[in-house]
Amino acid sequence: MRLVILPFSLAQANKRRRKAKLDRDKRLNHSKEYYELLGYSIFITNIPQSMCSAKEIQEFYGLRWQIEIIFKSWKSCFSFEKLIPTKCSNPERIYSMINLLLLYILLFHVVWFNACRDKLKNKDENLKLSLLKMAKFFTQHFGLILSLESEKTIIKQIKLQCCYDSRNDRQNTMQNYGKYVA
Repeated sequence: MRLVILPFSLAQANKRRRKAKLDRDKRLNHSKEYYELLGYSIFITNIPQSMCSAKEIQEFYGLRWQIEIIFKSWKSCFSFEKLIPTKCSNPERIYSMINLLLLYILLFHVVWFNACRDKLKNKDENLKLSLLKMAKFFTQHFGLILSLESEKTIIKQIKLQCCYDSRNDRQNTMQNYGKYVA
């Protein structure tokens, strides 16, 4: 086991402490030690120091959140729990529905998301497509997307509604991810 502790900048640490103090659950009575620990990123890993630096561990953890975002898009945006009736006890039906849902996920992530990301990348290198925003967009406008004949109209709407805001102060997650994939 390896314990990795990296300090935040003073501004970041103070921001985290302010957020904890303004927590809506007033029953929480955080200790001084808790507020002190908010100034650090703490990771436990089994990756040896010879393989990965502490800074890389922190970056990998940020990329790990992408997996959480994918699962969140499945759960929240696609509302799969609403598609399977709670009283359904037929195992074949449930199995078929799960397979159809996984096929939809595959189509969304591999075909639509990647195609839209590539089209936007060709037009503007700075635009980065948000998985969650696009999942919500597709869920809300699925019928319309299927019925539209003009690809330009869809791409225009995706560009407006599904991209990350551009940031100059730091890289977004997809930019960090690009460093490791390349």
